[in-house]
Amino acid sequence: MNRNESKAWIKEKCGDGWLSLIDSVYDHKPDNVMITDTYQKWGALTFDHKPWDEEFGNYLDEINEKSMGICEICGTKGEERTVKERVYTLCTNHYQSKLKNNQQI
Repeated sequence: MNRNESKAWIKEKCGDGWLSLIDSVYDHKPDNVMITDTYQKWGALTFDHKPWDEEFGNYLDEINEKSMGICEICGTKGEERTVKERVYTLCTNHYQSKLKNNQQI
């Protein structure tokens, strides 16, 4: 999966909020490592890669943790929120919007 594919997938599924984190990952990716998947899991930006590289894996863990404080839709400060049993990282405005759209209010 290349940078553009990763960004397109996350933009389609989540929004623009984490696109700069994806750029950071690809900027730090060793030449011999391939990103095999990029996705949102339990409200966090997650990457799979091969072959295993411990230093890069640790960096991906840091990005994963950082994403849990950034709204996946807009990139402002966010926090873990659950809507219809699915976990997102959202700012207050996007959380309220998702609640309204899912008729959870």
